[in-house]
Amino acid sequence: MTTLTYETDRRAVLDAASALFDSIGEVLLCVDGDMRIVYAPDDLRDLAGVPLAAALGAEVDALLRLGHRAETRAVMHTARGDRGVFVRLAPHVAHRDQLTDVKYVLVLHPLDEPDNERSRIIASLEASRWRRDAAARSLGISRATLWRKMREHGLL
Repeated sequence: MTTLTYETDRRAVLDAASALFDSIGEVLLCVDGDMRIVYAPDDLRDLAGVPLAAALGAEVDALLRLGHRAETRAVMHTARGDRGVFVRLAPHVAHRDQLTDVKYVLVLHPLDEPDNERSRIIASLEASRWRRDAAARSLGISRATLWRKMREHGLL
């Protein structure tokens, strides 16, 4: 007979939730009170332990710190590259002391647009509320390059 510990019980709950979100084409991330990602599915395991601001940008981090439910677009930075995502943010309400280290839950949904340069630029601009300097920084390019690419893609 095996004894279930808190950690195996926690992992089972997170795995079940992740499987549910995978079946509907969304990704579940859990964030702790220090604004670090404490759970990410196996295909994004390189995000575990990463500060939220580094993975999804300062704007998502700031929205989450407000403690309200919110929805926004962002650029997710992973080891395999950047991709545009639609993010739903919510504070985690623990029932009966389950998953006490999880303070916030994020549900990520890939943007409907194909993952190309134009969609990454749009996601970055929307995540930064169309502030071009912040969008250029999140994309790792200069403001002048962002301006040129926006003109090429008909975003001006």
